[in-house]
Amino acid sequence: IRAEPIDAEVLDAMLDRLGDEAIEPMLDVISESESQQTRRVLLDRIVKRGPAVGPLAVKRLDDPRWFVQRNALAILGKLPEPPPGFDSAKDLQNADARVRRESMKISLRAGEGRDRAVCAALADADPRTVRMGLSAALESCPVAAVPLVVKRATAKLPDEIRLAAVSVLGACGHPAALDALIQMTAPRKTLLGLKLPQKSRVFLAALSVLRNFESDTRVERVLTAAKKARDPDIVRAATGEDGGSK
Repeated sequence: IRAEPIDAEVLDAMLDRLGDEAIEPMLDVISESESQQTRRVLLDRIVKRGPAVGPLAVKRLDDPRWFVQRNALAILGKLPEPPPGFDSAKDLQNADARVRRESMKISLRAGEGRDRAVCAALADADPRTVRMGLSAALESCPVAAVPLVVKRATAKLPDEIRLAAVSVLGACGHPAALDALIQMTAPRKTLLGLKLPQKSRVFLAALSVLRNFESDTRVERVLTAAKKARDPDIVRAATGEDGGSK
């Protein structure tokens, strides 16, 4: 297994003979190898060994090297059940984002620690981890996470993150989420009258989401103002129809 590329056919024949005795040598190599192909081949076969792998992978988390920790968590994340006593939450604050992401994948599974993991992901400094949190929040957003989603939707961040946050706000139905969407889209009073916020992808997405809350009088006022806009994109977002047809 230290030969690259690995001969998968020979490896499988050896694994049939060695059984669980092959787990430790495979863990040794997957911990050290810089080859993605080697790690992928061994990861697939280690996971197939089942529950016997869990405790051996957990021991690797004591290694101070980030890549050893990441690979151990990647293995644990692919097991049907974590080994007894294993708590992925302790690595949610790891100094290395690559380790945190693997820990987050495990922690975001359904369970009593999921809400805490969603909040941790949304508060993380790593954009990829934040996206993981937003994806999980779109499925089910804990109340405690709503302010964090609002922050991501309204901050000066890449559109990709803000658009995902807007989708979560529209799906969660929490009053604070609706308040944020209205603040993002409501027209401002100027000397020349009401003026809509500057058009952007995020603004248009927030308008589109607001159509799901038209029964709210505040939302109705926002959408009414948007429907009167001269920009067909804004009209389309507010009505769901082609603004050019009017």
